[in-house]
Amino acid sequence: MKNRDFLETVANGTITEEAIEYAKAALEKLDATNAKKRENPPKAVKEKRAENEILKEKVYAVLTENPTIAADVLTAVGENVTVQKIGYILRALVADGKAEAVAVKVPTKGLQNGYIRI
Repeated sequence: MKNRDFLETVANGTITEEAIEYAKAALEKLDATNAKKRENPPKAVKEKRAENEILKEKVYAVLTENPTIAADVLTAVGENVTVQKIGYILRALVADGKAEAVAVKVPTKGLQNGYIRI
């Protein structure tokens, strides 16, 4: 069965056994392709993951027992990243159980999340 035949069958509402088999085979092929991509990601993805891990270690090193907001972590790390990325990494550290988020009152900004090392 060709893709056009399959789509016409679905559009007409007359699903045949052949169309079901074609769909199952297409799904298996798609799953195999996705598994292969997960096993061997592109070079750019590997580099980005390595950069994030290094940045995560730097951010963790900056944290102390006193609550630190993301903007202060950014100035301490001194990397060419945004405060949003620092916030993402801080939330990842919380999810990993390496940091804890606490509410901190910041003058003229209100309450923000402060992060402490665990």
